[in-house]
Amino acid sequence: MVLRGRIRTSAQMSRHQDAVIPLEVAYDEYDVDTPENRILRAALVRVAGLPRLDRRLRGRLQHLLGRLTGVTALRRGTPLPPWRPSRLNSDYQPALRLSELILRTIGGEGASPTASFVVDMAKVFEDFVSTALGESLQRRSAGATHTQYRDVLDEDGTVPIRPDIVHTIGGRPVAVLDAKYKLGTEGDAYPTADVFQMTAYCAALGLPRGTLVYAGSRGDRSGPRVVRIRNLGIEIELWPLDVSAAPRELLTQVDVLAQHVDAGVAVGLQPIAHTRAP
Repeated sequence: MVLRGRIRTSAQMSRHQDAVIPLEVAYDEYDVDTPENRILRAALVRVAGLPRLDRRLRGRLQHLLGRLTGVTALRRGTPLPPWRPSRLNSDYQPALRLSELILRTIGGEGASPTASFVVDMAKVFEDFVSTALGESLQRRSAGATHTQYRDVLDEDGTVPIRPDIVHTIGGRPVAVLDAKYKLGTEGDAYPTADVFQMTAYCAALGLPRGTLVYAGSRGDRSGPRVVRIRNLGIEIELWPLDVSAAPRELLTQVDVLAQHVDAGVAVGLQPIAHTRAP
């Protein structure tokens, strides 16, 4: 027996005049069956249906589903309902983005639905090496570490180059590295094109040595090896990282690489004499 919302004064006077009740009121009614909740519920259902889930995790998912009682279930294959970021759903936006990703990448139509989650591992490996090696070099060496370093190969500036990692001291490149998400063959052979690319980087930056960082090797376990380029005085290091190792061990491998790069800088690897057009 309380007032809900606000009295619509004009409607009250025109319809009920001096009557106390009923009251003409206006109020906002909040419904749980919103686009945001439909998306969240659909993602929970999709994940809960995956095989080999941890029992406790499945229980947590079912608990969350129970809190969304009254929310309409989305039919598989139908477009996701549109929603807009706002102050009201600001706390849920990360969960909504993740739910949309789950619904677009996990499951499918047909008799045998599958779970899939597509990741560009080449980009992941490149970003990991760039970040971890950059942080390790910064702890050991003076200067600055740059990722996706921009320069040019020719004197006219028409052929751009973009090595993954370049370490500079006083603005001058002293080390160049490139990450490749590739495995060597039984003879520890890597694509020849990678060596050509690093040779071009070294020539353009005036460096006598460059390092190609690979995602491990299937064959040779002797560690990194060196390719010496004829007539140019350039050495290309092929340095594998064992990505099957535990995260701490993998970071230790990166630290060893950073120490090796810093040692090469410290002994004063002299840049190749070259000129660059203004």
